Amino acid sequence: GRQLGVQLWGQVGTVAAPDFVDWRVGLFNGNGRTSTANDNDEFQYVARVVVSPWGGVGYSESNLEAYDFRLSFAGEFNNNDAIIQPATGARTGTEVETFGAGVLLKAVKALFLKGQYYSGQSETGAGVETDRDGWMVQGGWLFTPKWEVAGRYAVLDPNTDTDNNDQTEWRAGLSYYMNRHNWKLQADYGETENEAAAATTSRTLREIRIQAQLIF
Repeated sequence: GRQLGVQLWGQVGTVAAPDFVDWRVGLFNGNGRTSTANDNDEFQYVARVVVSPWGGVGYSESNLEAYDFRLSFAGEFNNNDAIIQPATGARTGTEVETFGAGVLLKAVKALFLKGQYYSGQSETGAGVETDRDGWMVQGGWLFTPKWEVAGRYAVLDPNTDTDNNDQTEWRAGLSYYMNRHNWKLQADYGETENEAAAATTSRTLREIRIQAQLIF
């Protein structure tokens, strides 16, 4: 987190795999990065654990490290009660709780695969509850040490109690790495469909992106 709070982390492993287990827990105010005081008596609780039996994969995408085989499994939890009860009037804010799980693979010196699922629930100050879930798969292949093709497919259901409201995205891209992620050029094309109960109100966003990144 980047807001006021406390975070602890560590690793447990062996000589061959010192980062076999990577764990992180945090306690934060839960009201944003620009706030220096808590606005209620509750906190945001977060936790994440990653298990990497063959060595850590890291948090960067693409297999630029040219790993022969690295596989990681992750699970995470977040609870943030941001409901405020004023001295007079109705409660405001929202309490959000989410669970997530993911798997990440880097193999054969060129392959990158990632899959993730999450489920969440929110409750407003007025007591209105909403359940949501989503998943995504993403992959990339370095067909030379500097050129990579990649693809992504993702589905989000912002309210599982409501039909015909899914958001679906697919995307395909090409990257050129001059110095890994420090200096790279990327381009992609993607479509995001926002489903609606009436076909006439469904919308599809078509997007072309070209970007350069330089880190020094």
